[in-house]
Amino acid sequence: MDTEGGKLMVDATDQIAMSEIRPITVRGLQFGALVKRGSSYSFLLQLIAVVAATGMTLVLYGFLGMDHNFPAEWKLPVGEAIDAIVDATVRTIPWLFSGIRSTIITAVDFTEHVLLSTSPLVIAAVVVIAVATLASVRLALFGLVGITFVGATGLWEPTMETAALMAVALLFAVVFGLVLGVLAARSDRFTQLLRPVLDAMQSCPSLVYFIPFLIVFGTGAPSAVLITIIYSLPPVVRLTNLGLREVPPEAIEAARAFGASKVQVLTKVELPLARPSIMLGVNQTVMLALSVVVMAGMIGAGGLGIEVWRSVQQLRFGRGLQAGLAIVFIAILIDRLGYALSQPRITPGTTRSAPVAGFDGNQPSVDKNETMRAKARRHVGRLAKRVYPKSGGLYPAIFQAAALIILATAAALALPSADGNSPGLLTFSLNGPVDNAIRWFNLNVAPYIHPVRDFLIRNILLPFVKSLLWMPWPIVTLVVGWLAFRRRGAGTGLISVAALFLIGMLGMWQHAMTTLAIVGVAVAISVTLGVAIGILMAKSNVIEAVGRAVLDVMQTLPIFLFIIPAVMFLGIGIVAGIFATVIYSMPPVIRLTNLGLRQVNIEMVEAARAFGATESQVLWKVRIAAALPSIMLGVTQTTMSALAMVVVSAMIGTIGLGERVMWAVGSVNLPLGFEAGVSVITLAMLLDRILQGGGGGKSKKLAA
Repeated sequence: MDTEGGKLMVDATDQIAMSEIRPITVRGLQFGALVKRGSSYSFLLQLIAVVAATGMTLVLYGFLGMDHNFPAEWKLPVGEAIDAIVDATVRTIPWLFSGIRSTIITAVDFTEHVLLSTSPLVIAAVVVIAVATLASVRLALFGLVGITFVGATGLWEPTMETAALMAVALLFAVVFGLVLGVLAARSDRFTQLLRPVLDAMQSCPSLVYFIPFLIVFGTGAPSAVLITIIYSLPPVVRLTNLGLREVPPEAIEAARAFGASKVQVLTKVELPLARPSIMLGVNQTVMLALSVVVMAGMIGAGGLGIEVWRSVQQLRFGRGLQAGLAIVFIAILIDRLGYALSQPRITPGTTRSAPVAGFDGNQPSVDKNETMRAKARRHVGRLAKRVYPKSGGLYPAIFQAAALIILATAAALALPSADGNSPGLLTFSLNGPVDNAIRWFNLNVAPYIHPVRDFLIRNILLPFVKSLLWMPWPIVTLVVGWLAFRRRGAGTGLISVAALFLIGMLGMWQHAMTTLAIVGVAVAISVTLGVAIGILMAKSNVIEAVGRAVLDVMQTLPIFLFIIPAVMFLGIGIVAGIFATVIYSMPPVIRLTNLGLRQVNIEMVEAARAFGATESQVLWKVRIAAALPSIMLGVTQTTMSALAMVVVSAMIGTIGLGERVMWAVGSVNLPLGFEAGVSVITLAMLLDRILQGGGGGKSKKLAA
């Protein structure tokens, strides 16, 4: 125990195991360790070389008076070529696009007609009963609260329009995703081809998808549905592939031994056993679809998205908050329901291997002569057990029953009439109170915040942006390539250099450097605050419970809503965009810092304390060191979120690639949108690859 504890307390720099290196004599000096990439001497040698190259480049550029930006004559006419290809495609097969458009319009209109013509009370009852049966009564109570809110605020019709769009988009997304996931699980080659496509689909800002679809399909539901399908497809593909690959080979062999065909093995063995992973993918697809459907309000898709978009245009936070809360209720309900469906459901008399029981004769017996009344009694009994759980006792059951009655009554009063012509009896609005509070804030508090905003712009942001723009492009390329080499190796270093060359040859170098500076400032603030909050959450269960609820709301609010408080506090400009980016991108690093610290081996902590370490030393040298992989994953996700938000925050004055994307969407400029979108994707994948490179080594040494 003494030896193990001593190892834990040694600083990480003293734990680097130097491998056996053959000395090499060069002019009387031994440079054995200098040629080893992983050694500290190698790092020093590489750093000296990079600094020397930087200095020589600066002297050369200053002496020759060369332009520091990427050479404009190297720009490739890629955008124009893509524009020509799209125009030729539209002229060649207009019947195909016309058929797709009419099919989507018919499907959306039919679904919307069914939802709006059905009594709101019937829809509410179906939702509550389904949630109570499939998940829990608590979630059904939450659903009643959400239904009451939607009805009382007059958002029932926009909510049904959003539900119609989502239903059609998700039908195609899930079907295509399952097919692609099954094909990927069957072929490693297909998986390798599909992975970069999925990476690009998830890295590309959803606004970039708007431009080609607006050109081909115009505004409205067709473009919204197709954009939603493409943007929300990757999770279900990835997790279907993962789930099928994790199916035990013994189960498949047992099915084949009993004469099952390939289709039977897939449908009765592999898919049932992979159901938890598949349902998790479907859940994430639904959440992504909901976010895109809201953004589709920009192109006239209707629903809750248009309510949020109008509130952003008019800076009416109360109206936007109402629509945003309705979306939050829907998102949380779907998220919790999807999580419940992803869990294995083990019934008495069955085991985890029940899906393969049909091949060995152990299938649980079912009474084929069971009457409809007996079936109804059995299902009602199952629902009653959920409402009155035996383990909860009488009082929780009474409380749940009373809550159901009260909330059902409130929902019945809040929902509109069956024909939709008259609102419910219970109504309220957040518009007036929230707008009045914001007006008071702007008059009494905002004047004191503006000096802070000006200080941040003048002394932090502008110098950082100017330094990146002033730096000659070869230096930026060299430094980024070296950092990528240090983190991931020579392959990633070369790919990083090629990625920066691609951005320059698309004519987006200056805009990319501006975006990189803004993202860097936002991520630095987000990580600093996020790690601190994550540490507090890891130390207190109460703080964690409150924090998780707040983070759930933050991660389900439409991205547009983060713009309104930023403008409210800081006005229009870059700082407001950074403020919105920080708020939007903080949750991942908070969650994963909390998770990583809570998963640290308690024996490591106790050993450190036994050797006299203070709580500060335990935190920084044991807990955070061991949780570093999780924290670095949070930093990576925060960076990706910040990059996505920087694009959207261009609406309130943020410059860079986001400004180019918004300009392209507003003017339906496909060449500009393609070049800016590809630059955003390239920058996102570059940052993702670099940030994923570290964090594991130190914790592994501590855990050894």
